[in-house]
Amino acid sequence: MKKSLFLLACFVLSHFASAQMKSWTWDTYKVKYSAPSNFKISKNTKEAFSAGNTNINLTIYPRTGENLGQGDMVAALRKWAHSSKVTFTGTPEELDDLNGYWGVYLDGTAENGNPTTLLLLVDPDYPEISLYIWLQYQDGYVDTAVAILKSFTPN
Repeated sequence: MKKSLFLLACFVLSHFASAQMKSWTWDTYKVKYSAPSNFKISKNTKEAFSAGNTNINLTIYPRTGENLGQGDMVAALRKWAHSSKVTFTGTPEELDDLNGYWGVYLDGTAENGNPTTLLLLVDPDYPEISLYIWLQYQDGYVDTAVAILKSFTPN
């Protein structure tokens, strides 16, 4: 009986945890990702997508025509971090393969003091599309932030 109750609890908890994330697709820019199901969209145009809740905010700025190679991405991300006034130590880190994307990321702190990760992704099949991703989160939500960032997949 205890084993059955334990398995039922595990199933309920895993279902509850997975139910909190929702799959999002932005066909125009050929991208799919997951984010909390309680995100509220604040902007959804061809220039930007923004959504968030009280703990995490995600903004995606797609750009077309940049045709960035992996080497160019580090410089582009560093420039964006400086212009966005994100304080960081170290240099942008390259991602060898994020679900098929080339990518670089940078962890830092925004002007409001919240942890912020900047991520720049390019699908090698569509190098004319660059996705600049801003993810800001409250302390204690790093696991959810990482899950969002790891979920980006070419669509």
